[in-house]
Amino acid sequence: ALFDSKMHAQVKARFSLESELRSALEWGQFSVYYQPIVSLPTATIKGFEALVRWQHPERGMMSPAEFIPLAEETGLIIPLEAFVLKESLKQLRQWHALDPELTMSVNLSGRHLEGHALLHNVRDALQESGIDAKYLALEVTEGMLGRGERVQKILSTLRGWGSKIYIDDFGTGYSSLSRPHELPIDTLKIDK
Repeated sequence: ALFDSKMHAQVKARFSLESELRSALEWGQFSVYYQPIVSLPTATIKGFEALVRWQHPERGMMSPAEFIPLAEETGLIIPLEAFVLKESLKQLRQWHALDPELTMSVNLSGRHLEGHALLHNVRDALQESGIDAKYLALEVTEGMLGRGERVQKILSTLRGWGSKIYIDDFGTGYSSLSRPHELPIDTLKIDK
């Protein structure tokens, strides 16, 4: 075996970022940004999609592409998504004073969806905010749909509570348009 300085640097950077990610959760360095969902016929805002961002103390604002894969790999995605759920529903509660029909969409990772914490995290966020589940849409990628009966049961439970289930980036995997009617979903978001 030969020592590869590039590989060593990559491993060192990954461990450093993982440590910083853990600290960022503890120190509240994450923020939720909101992308409006607009009805084209009426040109009115119907809801928002919650997007997490990391304000790193040295690197500045980091793109999710830089930290979400590591968060998923390490399991830190679960507390991160719990934070996003709670923050976004608290914000929606404030916006409901202006328009009580606004909705909030939150992305879910495969790791969170397969774990035991998701239903508890969603229920806790809904209870703490006082938001009815019908105003929450949970977005999953189409690749998550093929992860077995347990995932479909969790999605069915969330729908049973009143939440909507959206398939994000549809068309990037192997699903066909003949399959969605068999799944517990409400909306397809077609990938560009």
